[in-house]
Amino acid sequence: MATGANDFPLSAFIESRDQVLNRRAAETGIVRYACAIGMIWGVFIGAAVSGFACFLAAVIKILRIRFECRKSQEANNTPDGIRR
Repeated sequence: MATGANDFPLSAFIESRDQVLNRRAAETGIVRYACAIGMIWGVFIGAAVSGFACFLAAVIKILRIRFECRKSQEANNTPDGIRR
């Protein structure tokens, strides 16, 4: 009879522990899913921002070269239209 009385708290602990673990496993699945989706979108957004930044840097570099070329051509031209 003493054995039955001692088994009840142990069985209650084991059952409640399993319920807590099952609930945490379900929450962990949701958290892992959300983290995975966030990381995937982070990679895509990061790649897009990096690509845009590189594109913008290239456009600025090209425009700077064109303006410098035009400026040097204007400096080389004389008022009478003859290059020296």
